[in-house]
Amino acid sequence: IDGNTRLAIFKKFKKHNPDEERWQSISSCIYDEDNEEKLDDIRLLAHFMPVKQWSLYAKGQYINKLCQTKDFDDIALKLGGKTSTIRELQKAYIFFTEHFEEVCKKADNFAGADERKFSHFIEAGKGAVEVALESHFASAEDGKRQFAEWVNKGKFRMAIHVRHLPSVLNDDNAREAFIKGKVVDIEAAKDLLPKGGESNINLNDASIEELSIELARKLSSVDRKTMSLLQDGTMHSTLDSLMLLAIDLEKVI
Repeated sequence: IDGNTRLAIFKKFKKHNPDEERWQSISSCIYDEDNEEKLDDIRLLAHFMPVKQWSLYAKGQYINKLCQTKDFDDIALKLGGKTSTIRELQKAYIFFTEHFEEVCKKADNFAGADERKFSHFIEAGKGAVEVALESHFASAEDGKRQFAEWVNKGKFRMAIHVRHLPSVLNDDNAREAFIKGKVVDIEAAKDLLPKGGESNINLNDASIEELSIELARKLSSVDRKTMSLLQDGTMHSTLDSLMLLAIDLEKVI
């Protein structure tokens, strides 16, 4: 189930050096068990943790397959990673295949969806971006379809720029310019936001949805210095406010 590259190299060297003993055989470990679960475990270790790892798309594809027989915690345990990361990859894979691939198939010269865009769909499945897509369109599926169209049209130069969506969609001027194609990409739309990146939302008039999007935007822009101050307890007031908010959210959600 593995070692194809090594085998190809040995065959090539054996062809050019047929008398050399070292190219006559390859040391290997043979598993006699006909156990698909055991083979999945081997593949996980071989392709998720080697020097040259699988692409994010390939990982998402394989995790999605494993989810038919394993739960997220089990997969994460075998990989030594976080369950949340495993969930994100599977979620992004489904998003990518159900929406982006369908959009790409409409092209006359379709040769497959660009897997390098997979990270865009990881970002789109996170917190504030996911909420923004769902809330600003008729349904979550409509939001996903529109996002796939934007990615296909090159509206996000880099995956990290997807994080600008909540603030852009929540500002009337920037949202209209972006959705109606008056600007070339999300970065140009972001430049239309009020100076300093601040939103026009009036806190007293803002809905819970608007407040959550704005708070998520603020948190995503926290720099390392501020994060360190929060972690070491220097910013007591801010930390206490966030802790109280977390408690209130647990009561409501």
